[in-house]
Amino acid sequence: MEKREYEPQFTLGGRISNLERKTLCELCCELCRQIRDEVGTDGYRGGIYPDNISLDDSEGVGLGTAKDGDWEGQELDFLAPEIYWNGDRSPKADVYSLGMLLYYGINSAQLPFHKSGADKARERRLNGERFAPPKAAGRRLGEIITKATSFKPSERYSDVTELQAMLESIISNHYLSGAPSAETVFQKSEEELSQVERMMVSILSREDSSEEIALEDEPDTESEDIAPEETAAAESELPDEEDGDAADDTAGAESEESDQAEPSESKAFDIELPFPEREPEREFHVEIPVLTEEKNPELAPVRVKSAKQKKLERQRAIRRRARRRKRRFLFFVAALCVLVILVAVVWGRMNPTELSFSRPTPTPTPTAEPTKAPITVISTPEPAPTAEPTPEPVREHRYEIVRDNVSWTRAAEICRQMGGYLVTINDQAEFDRVVEMAASSNTPNIWIGCHRENGALVWESGESVSFYRWDEANGEPSGWDSYDNIPEDYVMLWYHNGWFYNDNRNDPAGDYPAIYGGAIGFVCEYENN
Repeated sequence: MEKREYEPQFTLGGRISNLERKTLCELCCELCRQIRDEVGTDGYRGGIYPDNISLDDSEGVGLGTAKDGDWEGQELDFLAPEIYWNGDRSPKADVYSLGMLLYYGINSAQLPFHKSGADKARERRLNGERFAPPKAAGRRLGEIITKATSFKPSERYSDVTELQAMLESIISNHYLSGAPSAETVFQKSEEELSQVERMMVSILSREDSSEEIALEDEPDTESEDIAPEETAAAESELPDEEDGDAADDTAGAESEESDQAEPSESKAFDIELPFPEREPEREFHVEIPVLTEEKNPELAPVRVKSAKQKKLERQRAIRRRARRRKRRFLFFVAALCVLVILVAVVWGRMNPTELSFSRPTPTPTPTAEPTKAPITVISTPEPAPTAEPTPEPVREHRYEIVRDNVSWTRAAEICRQMGGYLVTINDQAEFDRVVEMAASSNTPNIWIGCHRENGALVWESGESVSFYRWDEANGEPSGWDSYDNIPEDYVMLWYHNGWFYNDNRNDPAGDYPAIYGGAIGFVCEYENN
């Protein structure tokens, strides 16, 4: 295959499912070479998906351009997760796309989780849910696809050069073509074969080559065949595999003596073991790791708690912390009362007259009865009626929505500077009012004043949290980001098949601009006297 520019009339597309495994691996090897020639071994190329590849028998393979962002359709289906989440472009991202290309071609043009629907399948794959390689890939090619499509970049091949070397190794070993070899017959490497197994592979290879020669040249002389009795005699002379290295050495010595003494009668050992022809040296040298069936301890199943169990444990922890805070508060109040009483006692001893609450009335000294004076009646004016108190005016609440890609702490600070606070939602009516404002402004993610302090949910206004609208079907509240284990202590109102609460990290727009960029706002609440 020769490199050429991408031509839409030769788009590969769904034709990839018609390619045999060997042809598909050769196609990926050619793409690896073109990517390395274009961006080197340390660069990222992108744009690797069937609708962006052209293939023609006479013209060769062509690879179209790639987008820098706003991925959609098939390009998003073959995109590496780390590019989608945080824009991390590396050679391992191209390795991931090529692994997905192998999966797609072998699995009859079907992507992982395709039975869940296109959107759900894409969500499950980008969130790191593991998937098995297609059964049609076989063991060796399946191991290559699994390693190339690992969710963590550290578990993949380092670059396209290493992936190309692995694919060429299974092509050159006839693993995909079906020709007799140590790997296809016994599922072992050539170094692991016993002498009997080596002889069987040699016989199968010689039979294939004899048939080809007979069909092409038709020689007059008959080909040498090994008589059954000679083969049985050779097998009986071979040592048992259980005898170990000593038996192998003894058998080797006996074969050498027999070769020197009776060369004509040792026909069973005159078979030459076939060795594959050496390929010309390449411009790069990569040490090819040996694929084994040993289980990777890092891929062992991990017990994951359900969202309901996590929620129950989180609620128990919150109640325990609340009880501890209540006990500490009561202890503080009791200690303060004791301190006040002690101060009062000490102060009373120092100033006894000042602290007496009542003084005894002295007995008046009897005096002479005064002369009775005429009684004068003084009329007191009738008091004016007391005016009724003016009722305190009811406070009115005013709301204002602001659309800005800011963190929760920054949104709370802006509301305080404007004389209010992040909105508090106490009932369904207030929830519906905030949802109406968010929908009318086309803002799918709205910061509200709810957040965690010491593990407990509180409002920014100081009120207690009594109204909840969590999306429990999707595991909310989660408390932690499953992608990088960042705590999610700040609550936003978001649209996800309906309006619900969602706890999130402090600044999701800064960490995931591709998802939250231009889609965040907040609502300030004001109290008018």
